[in-house]
Formats: sequence, C-alpha cells, structure tokens
Amino acid sequence: MLNLFRFLVLSCAVFPVIAQADPAPLTGIVQDPSGEPIEGARVVIWTGSAINDGPLLCPSCYADCGRSETTNQEGAFAFEDADDEVAFRLVIVAEGHHALHTRYVTPGQEPDSFTMYPRQKVTDPTRLVRGRVIDVDSRPVADAMIKPQMWWTKPGYEGGS
Repeated sequence: MLNLFRFLVLSCAVFPVIAQADPAPLTGIVQDPSGEPIEGARVVIWTGSAINDGPLLCPSCYADCGRSETTNQEGAFAFEDADDEVAFRLVIVAEGHHALHTRYVTPGQEPDSFTMYPRQKVTDPTRLVRGRVIDVDSRPVADAMIKPQMWWTKPGYEGGS
C-alpha cells in the first residue's frame, strides 16, 4: 500500500512537468496586398491541433486559444510564450479589411506574413447589422466572434448565405 501511495505522489509530481510544453514565440506580420503593414489589426489564436501525437483536445480547448495581440506600426505581432507542441489557426481582423482565418502556424518558426484584403465600404444602411454581444448579466462580451450563417427576406420563402 505504501508503494502505491509513493507511485501516486510521484506521478502527480512528475506528470505536470511531462505534460507542460516548452513555450515559444508565435510571430507574424499583417500586411495589405501591396505589402504595406496594417497597424492595429487584432490577432486571435482561434484553434489548435497537437503536432506530435499530443493529447487530443477539442480544437479551441488548448490553453493558448482565445489569446489576442494587436499589430504594431510594422504590422508585427507576437505571442511570446505559445505552446510549441501545438499548431494554431489564427483569426485576424482589421478595420476596413475582410477578416482572415489563417492556415495552421507553428510557434518557434520564422514570422509568417498574412495578407488582408480591403473590403468595400457599405453605404446602404439596410445592409448593415449592428448590435452588442452581452452575457446573461448584460455585461459586454469582449472579443466575441459573430459568424452569419444565413439571411432571409421572408420567413420560409427567400434566402441565401
């Protein structure tokens, strides 16, 4: 019984060290199609996937998912201590540009470049959707993602995506 107790104590002490990944920087540069940097873009770690047969988690359950950074004057961003055992997909948003969902990127590699394309300004107010995302206590929810799925002009008749 004493040996079992020692094994359990030792396992609990060692497992977190084994399960803990080495942190590494996840860096990149956000630019427009002409190569000009986009300052103030919001970069969010959206989902992840284990690289080397790591534990299977839901794609957005990794510890780094949900972290965000803002690009500087050079369009650069850095997550200084991201898990280097996980490849991540990022979501990048910037005023006046289409949102960008990236391919998988790996911490500890050379900085990736991400190109964001400008979007046309919407001038017809009937084509705008405005609102606030709040929680059950009516508090604003920071960094909420809104993903439109379908629109309908008449219930059951016309629509599209």
